[in-house]
Amino acid sequence: NLNFTTMKTMDYLHLNASAVNGVVNSLKSLLADYQIFYANLRGLHWNIRGRAFFVLHAKFEELYDNAAAKVDELAERILMLGGEPENRFSEYLKTARLQEVSGVSCPMRR
Repeated sequence: NLNFTTMKTMDYLHLNASAVNGVVNSLKSLLADYQIFYANLRGLHWNIRGRAFFVLHAKFEELYDNAAAKVDELAERILMLGGEPENRFSEYLKTARLQEVSGVSCPMRR
């Protein structure tokens, strides 16, 4: 479902429409995975308990900030290639290879 402008650009760049569609579909799949990954990292950041709280809390924040940037880059690339990035979490859950996780704790060590 590429628009006319995208088709002209692809023609100018000598890109094959079916190959670009394949790339767009792969990027959409990766976007779904990254959205689940991001949500999992946020949940882990919020719910971490235990002795390593401060170290892990900061690390999860660093990781989810990085994941958020990747999500944005993926969505923008999908748009650049004439696709439409999904924004519904319900759809991500259907197509992502990753699963949601619940809270995590770090056992106390003696």
